[in-house]
Amino acid sequence: MNDTPDLNAPIPPVTPIAPEPTKPSVPRQFYLDLMGSLTEPRRFYTERYPQMTQNYALAFGLTVSWLAAALLWLTRVLNHESFFDGLLRIRDQLMQLPLWKDLPTSIWAQNPGPAINAFPGWIAEAASVALYPFSFLVKVVISAAALTIGGYLFISNRKDEGLSDRADITSFLKLAAVASTPALVGAVLSFLPIGLGGFIGGIYSFFMLLFALSIRYRVSMLRSFAVVASPWIALASIGACFLGLFGAVLFGFLASIFGFSN
Repeated sequence: MNDTPDLNAPIPPVTPIAPEPTKPSVPRQFYLDLMGSLTEPRRFYTERYPQMTQNYALAFGLTVSWLAAALLWLTRVLNHESFFDGLLRIRDQLMQLPLWKDLPTSIWAQNPGPAINAFPGWIAEAASVALYPFSFLVKVVISAAALTIGGYLFISNRKDEGLSDRADITSFLKLAAVASTPALVGAVLSFLPIGLGGFIGGIYSFFMLLFALSIRYRVSMLRSFAVVASPWIALASIGACFLGLFGAVLFGFLASIFGFSN
């Protein structure tokens, strides 16, 4: 038996090894996530969102919202106006519209004049921007708690539906943080008159949250709206009941003192 190798035998082709894809840097990944969430939400919430950790999602939403708050503050500084000055400017712009110009000026709150303060207004607003992460976390926790109530009513947690996200407060914390990114759009459009930039940003944020719920939990937009709105409707109803009860008790108390009745 001849064990000598055949030197004329063809050499099998060598399959090249594909290089591993390089992971983008943190700033570039942040930029890709921001643009993806704003311009390609379906692809973002289907492919990229499941890869985001809880901590990264909270940091991502906080950073974007913080940038939006800083941009709004910087816009007011460049315009040499405080937050109250901005409201007065919106009032003046509304009074130029045909619908508003004939209304009596007494319906508007009057400018109380310059307040005596040891610090300029822009310093106080800068401090509010610096402390914005705390208010953002409070807002996200409240939103997640409300979504948890709505999710308990309108979203099933059954495993046989193949849902990758549970309808619990942990998942809704992540969703509420990431879905807050359209606030940056409102900040960028803050130059528009009569507060249209903030209005557009708010509407964009609301529909982004509905769309994210629809994608992640495989429900219709109508059911997503029910998840978002039902806790606040219930809270408003309970508040109205308490106010009505308080008014009835107060009326009875005053009637017993002053001796008047219907």
